[in-house]
Amino acid sequence: MNCNSQQWLTRLRISAKLPFSYFVRSIPIAHPLCFAPGSIGLPCILSSTSNPSMLLYVGLVDSNIVLVNQGRTISVKLWLTSQLQSGGNFTFSGSQDHFFGIGSDILFPRKTGSPLAENIKPGAPCYATLQTPTENFLISSSNWDNSFKVISLSEGRVVQSIRQHKDVVTAVSVTSDGSIVATGSHDTTVMLWEVCQGRAHDKRASSSQNELSRRETVVSRTPLHIFCGHDDTVTCLYASSELDIVMSGSKDGSCVIHTLREGRS
Repeated sequence: MNCNSQQWLTRLRISAKLPFSYFVRSIPIAHPLCFAPGSIGLPCILSSTSNPSMLLYVGLVDSNIVLVNQGRTISVKLWLTSQLQSGGNFTFSGSQDHFFGIGSDILFPRKTGSPLAENIKPGAPCYATLQTPTENFLISSSNWDNSFKVISLSEGRVVQSIRQHKDVVTAVSVTSDGSIVATGSHDTTVMLWEVCQGRAHDKRASSSQNELSRRETVVSRTPLHIFCGHDDTVTCLYASSELDIVMSGSKDGSCVIHTLREGRS
């Protein structure tokens, strides 16, 4: 109790001729809540208030930001800086004006259109951006049909679906030059795929009715290499054409390195 409360109770006790302890017992007192150390953690709180808008993946392609949230909804936004707006290069120099932000939607939020595989919690390793001379794409995995999908970032639709793994694809990676896509799977293998520089369209696909029947090939339909060496699910990948390596990490704790071009371990 504070000082004012004690003074008020003293005056009331004198006027009513009652013991001071009577009034103290009549006032509810808030007691602090005590918890054992480690009984409550932030991950537990987050899991109990799961938010479908929680971001799983953030990628930067050209001057655009690619976002994928927990609801498997993708959106593309314009990355704004004063340097880019004036036609300059993006730098972190001291002379640059302090203006950074996200601009208007280039691609409004939309579902990826593929159901998630059971018992799979997708994360950042399940997505990667791919740049080609003609268009930019998002590589999406963890699909129920064991495929990985190529999604157009300008149209927001699946332009190619490839299914060669025997189990769910759990990790993807793209080389910096956009020439190779690497995929890892719950089947413990890693596959490399060549990127076709451009898309082949059907000449008859001039009308909107035939648009979905266009033949589009962004990634080769057959793998360039198939790597083994893990005893459990592949959880992460890194592919580099400059270093001529592809590195894969697994749930079994192993890390395997293969050459990119010849496929040697």
